[in-house]
Amino acid sequence: MEITKNFKVRYLIDTLLGIWLLTWLWFLIFNWDIFVVKLNINLGIGVVKMFPFVVFMILGMLIMLAIRYILQYSRMLRRIEVKEKNTKIAMQEKDIEILKLKEMLYKEQTSELNKTAKDLTALNEKIDAIAQKFQKEKEEGNS
Repeated sequence: MEITKNFKVRYLIDTLLGIWLLTWLWFLIFNWDIFVVKLNINLGIGVVKMFPFVVFMILGMLIMLAIRYILQYSRMLRRIEVKEKNTKIAMQEKDIEILKLKEMLYKEQTSELNKTAKDLTALNEKIDAIAQKFQKEKEEGNS
């Protein structure tokens, strides 16, 4: 949805820019006299002699180009944000995989440790039983 929205906005700006340019070119070609007219324009702080149609044509073109490049810059920023979010999500997925592996290793180590502890307990019980049996035989042999 956002791709088509960006495309529509860019297409609209380019179309307006083209219409603006064609309109001024039409005036330039068929009404050259209005571009060579030098008028006294009061700017509030003084009177300036200039070509108003040329100034308005250039000013309008600069404004349209500024709008186009501002929109293009904001679109690039959005793309960068999306790429950063995707990178962050990918890193978090890798972190989750690592945590799952750590959990699995911990469970395996814990179960292995529990098994070893049970084996050691059983071995200690057997050693205690043998030691008690040996102690009894020793006591019976001494009596």
